[in-house]
Amino acid sequence: MAFLIRRLARAATLLAAVLAAIEIAPAESPSEPAPAPPLESQVRAAFVYNFAKFIDWPQSVSMTPDGVFVIGVLGDTPVLAALHALSGQEVKGRRLVVRQYQRPSEAACQVLYVGAGQIHAFAEAARSFRELPILTVGEGDEFLKAGGMIALVQIEGRVRYRIRAEPAETARLVISSKLLKLAERPAEQR
Repeated sequence: MAFLIRRLARAATLLAAVLAAIEIAPAESPSEPAPAPPLESQVRAAFVYNFAKFIDWPQSVSMTPDGVFVIGVLGDTPVLAALHALSGQEVKGRRLVVRQYQRPSEAACQVLYVGAGQIHAFAEAARSFRELPILTVGEGDEFLKAGGMIALVQIEGRVRYRIRAEPAETARLVISSKLLKLAERPAEQR
């Protein structure tokens, strides 16, 4: 019995150390842990985070005074919680910060994620920030038709992505050839 208690104590110590290392506070009540974002939202957040690593922004954007890299999220979407879990990671040598916006006109970020419920609002505002160096990532082919740059799509039960390079070029963003090579072709190009 003493052996079991020591093992449980070591496991609890290890868990506390791991949580501290990744800066996640334990839930207030051990019987009610904070729910994790759905797996699909985590996958989508990982795509958004990794896209940022394969994009080059104009020099004027890479030198922001606050030294952070901002991924903005338009409206409410389950992906927001998954992106928040990535806050503090490093992107392009800067600390990642996730901010939520209710309107596209509020977006002050390097990447703007647009959930499925916000595509109409994005489409209405897309012209106003079309030349701003903001990578836009959203849901489905409708997002690309609305002027978005990268769309996350479901193909055969897996999350994939499609790219429209023209809006990125207009915004002075350079998409890595590696990212372009792995992208699914947009529906109108198949």
